[in-house]
Amino acid sequence: MSKEEYEALMRRLKAIEEKLNQSSPMDEVIWFDNDQVCNYLKISKRTLQSYRDKQLVEFRQVGAKIWYKYQWIIDFLEKHGKP
Repeated sequence: MSKEEYEALMRRLKAIEEKLNQSSPMDEVIWFDNDQVCNYLKISKRTLQSYRDKQLVEFRQVGAKIWYKYQWIIDFLEKHGKP
């Protein structure tokens, strides 16, 4: 690697580092699994399954695991109230 290529790489890395440092904690996505959502909402797994079946709460499935973004849970509570 030449000196110029090295310096160009270092400039790009520095730019990436600056962007990462500028991101706020609110930019982070927080994910919850079924157990965490059930505990938070104080509902059973079957009730949560019913909410998914009725498309009342947004979720993503990765393999056999179901995940919910924190914001999706907040959206659910704002639309439907606390269960």
